[in-house]
Amino acid sequence: MQIFLNIEKTKLTQNHMQPFKDHHIYELYTAPPAPFNQIMLQIRTWIFQAPKRNSLIGPIKETLRWGEASYINEQGHGSLLRIAYKDTSKPYVGLYFHCKTTLIGSIAKKYGNAFTYQGNRAIIFDGQQALNESAIKDCIEQAMLYHHYKKTPQ
Repeated sequence: MQIFLNIEKTKLTQNHMQPFKDHHIYELYTAPPAPFNQIMLQIRTWIFQAPKRNSLIGPIKETLRWGEASYINEQGHGSLLRIAYKDTSKPYVGLYFHCKTTLIGSIAKKYGNAFTYQGNRAIIFDGQQALNESAIKDCIEQAMLYHHYKKTPQ
């Protein structure tokens, strides 16, 4: 298995980034211009760090879904997350959640206008604002444990 790690367009390789195992996913992260590729790589790093923050989150599987980098908790507790760069008239990075979940509603209730939302499916990063690390990590955990908490009385 070939592993890709040399991201020449960013300096994030210094952050002990998870190696890429799939060249197609690697290309999704190297194609966008800065700061968008840096945003994507930082969120990806936080996704792979999630099991270290919460023992209920198992290994994270990275795969391609709908042509986008996708992440799932291999223990089956979570809901799929996707990261994608959109080159529109106003380019952005989206952190996509399954639209049939209540995740965006819960996140919007908790964080309000700390994020820009795209309907019930995504948090949008336009490259202008600083990333709210603790809030984004919390959003990742919510997604990675969605089915666990959905079944557990709170």
